[in-house]
Amino acid sequence: MTVSNLLVHVDATIHSDGRVQIATDLAKRFEARLTGLYVVEPTPAEALLGEDVELTSGTLALARARSEARESYSEAHFVGCLRQAALAGEWRTARGDAEVLVPLWARRADLAVVGQSDPDDTLDNASAVATRTLLESGRPILAVPYAGRFDTIGTNVVVAWKDTREAVRALNDALPFLQDARTVTLLAVNPRSDEWAADAPDPFEAVLGHLACHGVKAELSRLDGSELSAGELILNRCFDIGADLLVAGGYGHSRLRELALGGVTRTLFEQMTLPVFMSH
Repeated sequence: MTVSNLLVHVDATIHSDGRVQIATDLAKRFEARLTGLYVVEPTPAEALLGEDVELTSGTLALARARSEARESYSEAHFVGCLRQAALAGEWRTARGDAEVLVPLWARRADLAVVGQSDPDDTLDNASAVATRTLLESGRPILAVPYAGRFDTIGTNVVVAWKDTREAVRALNDALPFLQDARTVTLLAVNPRSDEWAADAPDPFEAVLGHLACHGVKAELSRLDGSELSAGELILNRCFDIGADLLVAGGYGHSRLRELALGGVTRTLFEQMTLPVFMSH
């Protein structure tokens, strides 16, 4: 995979600017084209003005004006980032449901940069958008936590490894990041020798050899523990070694508007403390 065409989900939250800056930095690193997608959703006026405000034509007009002001600011910020970085790209505004539209736009990109919801912001649906983009776009995502500052991404990478289709897909989709990394750790949590067939190649030896064929020297780390969940163990190890990117398979399924994430994937979405690259 090459990263030549990036998409970033831009919204009206205070965390969106940081997400745009990260997407801009990645586009510059990979010499990629960057598209900023802003989805204008039908938003209840109460959410914009407060529940105690009486809804009149005047207050509705005020809510509309505030929404348009947020959109204008977001566009100006995105265009300014493009101009400052001397990048090729475009701004797109769509109207409808972001959970539906962002995955559709992501199918036209190599990677979608999405966010994590801030639990203190009732208007922030970034995690729902990220989840549906992961499960429905057929493209990898880079999920950026709502909290924290991420000046570097991908210098010290942890790959959460399990010999599954999703993990293999994530590892290969993330090759541009792994090839650019200073250190890569292949992390196996509670590995079991009975997870693969007797005549199959050793999964750890095979994947390390595969990475070496792509110029990536990775170190294997096995982690055993039962007190915490696998997702918590992974995030703790990332913190312990100072990782600035986690690569993981995204597990789950989506049927109509019902989402069901696997346990590890759900934990990573809810508790991530560093950017997470996922493929489904």
